[in-house]
Amino acid sequence: MASLPFTFDVERSTDDWVFMCFFVGNDFLPHLPSLEIREGAIDRLVNIYKNVVHKTGGYLTESGYVSLQRVQMIMLAVGEVEDSIFKKRKDDEDSFRRRQKEKRKRMKRDQPAFTPGGILTPHALGSRNSPGSQVASNPRQAAYEMRMQNNSSPSVSPNTSFTSDGSPSPIGGIKRKAEDSDSEPEPEDNVRLWEAGWKQRYYKNKFDVDAADDKFRRKVVQSYVEGLCWVLRYYYQGCASWKWYYPFHYAPFASDLEGIADMPSDFEKGTKPFKPLEQLMGVFPAASGNFLPPSWRKLTRDPH
Repeated sequence: MASLPFTFDVERSTDDWVFMCFFVGNDFLPHLPSLEIREGAIDRLVNIYKNVVHKTGGYLTESGYVSLQRVQMIMLAVGEVEDSIFKKRKDDEDSFRRRQKEKRKRMKRDQPAFTPGGILTPHALGSRNSPGSQVASNPRQAAYEMRMQNNSSPSVSPNTSFTSDGSPSPIGGIKRKAEDSDSEPEPEDNVRLWEAGWKQRYYKNKFDVDAADDKFRRKVVQSYVEGLCWVLRYYYQGCASWKWYYPFHYAPFASDLEGIADMPSDFEKGTKPFKPLEQLMGVFPAASGNFLPPSWRKLTRDPH
């Protein structure tokens, strides 16, 4: 990065890059709604970082600790383009569906309307074990066996032939079923991030609260910021607290991460890791209860 107002340090830049990758998701935190790796989110973050870092006055992290005031500047820059990210995502998805639909139509045009059955069933050339090779090696015997089967099965329709294993097969072949995935119902998207009011719908559907509930939204942001600080400390210095966890399934928006500069990021001291059996109780589903001692097993199934 040229023309920095402070000394360039490749190690500090790498530490910042590691930190920014947290926003696209990791083992402890969900990714921000506007940042998807498959959509080039890491490149987007790097470009925003290179533009904004001239204003931050320094790096985002140092020895495992986070400068929240500088992080806030990066996140608000991401927040400014969130709306356009969501709209482009919708356009890309619609374009992908159209291409898939056209592809299916082309494949249908290229396929035969029916699959031949009986002795006309196609087989790979040179296949010794295929029924087709047996028919080709002794066509008279095959014809004789078919006549005998027809004579001994008067109840079978005269328009029925038989496959090599003796099972009836329509002479005209088997009609292909229409396979059009357009008929499969798409899961309903109640959030519709590409339409106005997306933030209100997101909080209502994901958290079951009104977006106007600033107190709850700040709680989500506070928990997420704690998580950012915890994860960086975890990677660079060790576990800051064995009791911390992110209490929600979803992340806030980048535009929600304002006013975070003064948020506390301290953790309870002196916490201890769970014992091995306690760790298993935290991650095992009830179906894996047989790996636990019998006296613990019932705890995974008892609803109370």
